[in-house]
Amino acid sequence: MKGQPSSSAQIAQRNWMLENSVADSIDAIFKYDKEEQQMIRNVKPWEKDPHYFKEVKVSSIALLKMVMHARSGGNIEVMGLMQGRVDANTLIVIDSFALPVEGTETRVNAQAQAYEFMTNYSEGCEAVGRLEKVVGWYHSHPGYGCWLSGIDVSTQALNQQFQEPFVAIVIDPIRTISAGKVDIGAFRTYPKGYKPPDEPQSEYQTIPLNKIEDFGVHCKQYYSLDITYFKSSLDTKIFDALWNTYWVNTLCSNRLITNSHYITSQVYDLAAKLEQIGNKNSSMFGEKLQKAVKDGEKLGCEVLHGMIVHAVKNRKMIRRVYDEPNPFMPEIKRKRENPANKPSSSNNTRQFKSRAIPPEQRIKTRLQAVDAYTRHKMMINNYVTYYKGSTTKLQRDTSNDKNDFDIIRENHRFLWSDTEMTESEANWGARLAKRYYDKLFKEYCIVDLTKYKQNVYAMRWRTEKELFSGKGHKTASSSSSSDDTSDDEESVEEEYKNIQDQKLSEEEKRKIDEEVANKASAQSASEIWSSKTAVLEAEKTADEEFDEFIDDLLL
Repeated sequence: MKGQPSSSAQIAQRNWMLENSVADSIDAIFKYDKEEQQMIRNVKPWEKDPHYFKEVKVSSIALLKMVMHARSGGNIEVMGLMQGRVDANTLIVIDSFALPVEGTETRVNAQAQAYEFMTNYSEGCEAVGRLEKVVGWYHSHPGYGCWLSGIDVSTQALNQQFQEPFVAIVIDPIRTISAGKVDIGAFRTYPKGYKPPDEPQSEYQTIPLNKIEDFGVHCKQYYSLDITYFKSSLDTKIFDALWNTYWVNTLCSNRLITNSHYITSQVYDLAAKLEQIGNKNSSMFGEKLQKAVKDGEKLGCEVLHGMIVHAVKNRKMIRRVYDEPNPFMPEIKRKRENPANKPSSSNNTRQFKSRAIPPEQRIKTRLQAVDAYTRHKMMINNYVTYYKGSTTKLQRDTSNDKNDFDIIRENHRFLWSDTEMTESEANWGARLAKRYYDKLFKEYCIVDLTKYKQNVYAMRWRTEKELFSGKGHKTASSSSSSDDTSDDEESVEEEYKNIQDQKLSEEEKRKIDEEVANKASAQSASEIWSSKTAVLEAEKTADEEFDEFIDDLLL
């Protein structure tokens, strides 16, 4: 019948109920007596006895909602609230709802947005006849067990001070998947200044090495409560609908693959604990080794259980392919390829072989299971591997690449104007060629223009002596400037003299700077640091840096 879960789904649901000890349908527990609840809250019996609450009963729907919310957060902590009532020494959780809280991998705190949301949600529930009050909060500890950290203890103590009765529930979604049952814990903190009596040692649980200190410091500030689960007839129908929708995902998933990161982290954590055990003669050697052995046994059992479940599902699915009629596989071929009909290599045991998957389907499945970037790398790797010699198609076209020398050759002019370049000329290549011209021809090139009227020019590079003396340092960048060469010889010599003085002064300044630098380097470190004044090198401008770049390009 449509809407009814299949037999496989019913078996899986029944196993989940047994694993988590969910009781049968109990409708009377959902009855809410407003006067009774108000009387209990007025009497406040929990103030007289810090251990007043002994048990927490959680509905199966509230449990499922909390687990799904914790699982959706992945490695990030999530947070929510629980609604219910008080019954003698028991807190009954009827429903739960998530809070819009941004947590981290190690902590979660509610902010103003979350407080506003919980207020509006509670008012909305009362408006539709849901009278249950908020009786606690829940959050997740992904991968490191169910206990209260220092921040959790502070949060719970604050809630118990102003919102009693209140309970804290912690869920580990990673260990829930790894173990196959919900890893959950319920806790309440002691009043401030209360010293709890010596309690019997609780059941050992695995705590990561980086969390042991936080766990040990605050473990005496709270106590745990027993947790049981129940459901109503309506919960049974809702649970059937939810399970019938999602049980296939559980059947198709592999907990070893889903929790591969968690298993790896547990192995590293176990190795770190073994390294910290220390010498055999130490007093804590036996206790630490025993705890490490328990951690190893727990991890090994979880991995072994996951392997067994995967093997059973794999064998069940393979046999189902050949046992049931398949319209896409002819009857003769189905019987021929059925592993049960093939002869075994041993007379005593019957071996089954996995159904061969076509290479195209295997590659398609592998590509669909990864992200886009990994898929791109895999496709490129396959292309290079199977199409050797065609890798040139994957290389970038470098035919249009140009370096600085190509740009200078492309924009080179023999004579440049001193006026500003137009917008069409003022591109990067033209500016580079202009700066190259200014440094090369105006600083290092000497031109003989005595016969310019006959259209005859002579050019050569200046020598080092001519460069320092200033000879040939004459600006002539256009045909109009060539008329200046007709000036008398005296003006030219006078200009050369001024330039020579300028160059000499620059040379003297350079020598003086070198002498000062040599003297400064000869001073001891104590004299340098004891001096009151310090000469700081001025930062270079963009033009100076570009000039140095041109100098390096030419030399």
